[in-house]
Amino acid sequence: MSSSADEVEVRLFPLPRVVLLPGALLPLHIFEPRYRALVADALADDRRIGVATLLPDAAPQPGLPPAIHPIIGVGQIIQHQPFADGRSNIVLQHVATIAGGAPCDISTPYRVWRGRPYAEREPAGSGVDRLRVLVLQLGAAHPHARDDVLRLARLPDLSLVDALARKLLDEVDDRLAFLGYERVADQVDLLVDRLAAVLPTGTAAGDC
Repeated sequence: MSSSADEVEVRLFPLPRVVLLPGALLPLHIFEPRYRALVADALADDRRIGVATLLPDAAPQPGLPPAIHPIIGVGQIIQHQPFADGRSNIVLQHVATIAGGAPCDISTPYRVWRGRPYAEREPAGSGVDRLRVLVLQLGAAHPHARDDVLRLARLPDLSLVDALARKLLDEVDDRLAFLGYERVADQVDLLVDRLAAVLPTGTAAGDC
């Protein structure tokens, strides 16, 4: 992933219905020649690949590749298992998010994208304590899950936010919304809504 001014360039691996969230690991089996080239180039460089979500309802444009969502999770290859026939298995770990931008005019068999990287997230003042309260209330309502809930509640602020996003957000649109928020407070609001929806009726955030 190279950079110029306030933008960065990243090699793209477009996938349907996949969103690489912060803290997530994504295993991939690489078999197409263009993505074999992508992985080889990434391994020789910064080991970073942008996981772009294909837009399912976008009308195909003649001569153009399928449309992608403008919010892209960037993963770094942390495991690489090559096979003799050129295929490989890799594991990506989310390390950054980029937004907007446009395709780069570069002669590679895979797409390269230029976008603006998000700044490092700051959890201070974001209301993460509201999430902790709701998580503990969920544990009280479901005693069989108490140990898992307590482990969640003990996580550092950003780790808690990201872990809840991976557990609660099943829909692609919700995951893209979470990834697209630059403020932790907005991510917290989304997760508070989802947690409140699974709590017993009448439970309030201040009851714990």
